Amino acid sequence: MFKASIQRLVDFTSTRDLVHVLGTHIEMTTTPMVDYPLGVTSHPNEHVLELRREHLIEMNEALKLLPTPVLQKHADFIIYPVN
Repeated sequence: MFKASIQRLVDFTSTRDLVHVLGTHIEMTTTPMVDYPLGVTSHPNEHVLELRREHLIEMNEALKLLPTPVLQKHADFIIYPVN
C-alpha cells in the first residue's frame, strides 16, 4: 500500500505544478541520513517538513527495487517501515 501511495503521488505531480510535498513523522536531524532515536521527545535541528517532487521520485525508485519496504537511509528522508 505504501509503495502504491508513493507511485500515485509521483503520477499525480507529473502533470501539476508543485512547490512542496509535506512529509510526515519528520524525526530526522539536519544531518543527512541521521534520525533521532525512537521515543525522544525533543528534536532540535529537525529536518524541514517540505520535500520536493525529486524526493518523491527518489523514494519511488528506491521502493521499486525492494520487494517489501526495509530501513533505507537517504539524504533527505528515511524509509522506515513499521509492522
